[in-house]
Amino acid sequence: MTKSQIRAVMMQALINGAVVASDKIKWPNFKFTTPSVTPWLRFTIFYPQRISYGLADLDRQPVLVQIDVFAPKGSNDIASTGLSDQVEALYPRNTKLAFASGFVQIEGVTVRENPNDPNWYHTMVEISGTAWGNRIG
Repeated sequence: MTKSQIRAVMMQALINGAVVASDKIKWPNFKFTTPSVTPWLRFTIFYPQRISYGLADLDRQPVLVQIDVFAPKGSNDIASTGLSDQVEALYPRNTKLAFASGFVQIEGVTVRENPNDPNWYHTMVEISGTAWGNRIG
C-alpha cells in the first residue's frame, strides 16, 4: 500500500461522482486557475502516522481528506450547501474503496461552513478513514 494508491482511490471517488467538472477541482500539485463565477472544489489529503502490525505484512494508514466547496458570494449559498451534500454522499460511512493492494474504509464525514471567507460561500467536507493494505518495502 502506497500513499499514491490511497490518494488515487479517494480522488477517483470524487471524479466518478461528477459533482463538478474535473477541471473545476483543484488537485494537490496540479496547475489550477480559480474560476471567478462558478463553483469549484479543492481536494487535500493528509496522512497521519502509519501503524504496522508486528510480523504481519499488513499496515494500517489513517486517512483524512478535506474537500473544500466554494461558490461565489452573491451567487447563492445554497449552491455551496448542495454541492457539499453531493460530496458527502460520495463517501458513505463503512464504504470500502478498493485499490490494488488493499482498501480505504470510510469511517465518517463531517460538513461545516466557513463563514469568514469574504469572497466565497465556503463549506468544508472532511472525510476520515483508514487504509488497510499489504506492507511495501
